[in-house]
Amino acid sequence: MNSYISYILQRKKWQFVIIVVLVAVMISFAFLLPAYLGSLWSAADPLIGFITPMIATFIWLNDTKREWINSLPKKLTVHFKYKDKFVMSCIHAPLVGEHDVRAYGQSIGGQISGLRNNLPLETFFDYQYCELQSTRYEPTVNLHIITFYIYDDNQQSTENLISEYKVWFDNNNTNGKCEKLKPIYPCPTQPLTEDEAYNIHKQQETKKTNGTT
Repeated sequence: MNSYISYILQRKKWQFVIIVVLVAVMISFAFLLPAYLGSLWSAADPLIGFITPMIATFIWLNDTKREWINSLPKKLTVHFKYKDKFVMSCIHAPLVGEHDVRAYGQSIGGQISGLRNNLPLETFFDYQYCELQSTRYEPTVNLHIITFYIYDDNQQSTENLISEYKVWFDNNNTNGKCEKLKPIYPCPTQPLTEDEAYNIHKQQETKKTNGTT
């Protein structure tokens, strides 16, 4: 279902077949048209009859593509920064609706930090919407990226928070939960990508299996 063509064949098969036949007829008609035209006036009606279905076809394809894009899985990547350092990230968390991106992102930050409703966030944030992105496990998704900014409220919990980089990421777990990396020191100036998080997780799991730290 992640392919546009697959979406059309599964959801719009008969409309697609009709349009293909119609386009084939119009193309054939376009090649035969010059032999039967005697004047410019006689060409008007056939040309209008040719152009109108073509416009309708383009409109249908555009509407169908928009339906397909809206049907794609939605993912949220949320980052939390303190000054120029990243202190928390959740990469490609499943997203149900686009209307709750900010609230969901703040909720994820509360879970990662353990501060819940006490996370000291600035009122401003950065938001980016990226259509038709690929992930490690899904060929096409709609990705929302939001970055929050943390301020120092002189609380010990905040001091602990901004001293390390915590990362959660979608590892295609059957239980729907994100994978959690061990804290990273020091906090980086660039967030981890999905592949970087996956590779670090593999390294940490290997060390855990071998009994090393």
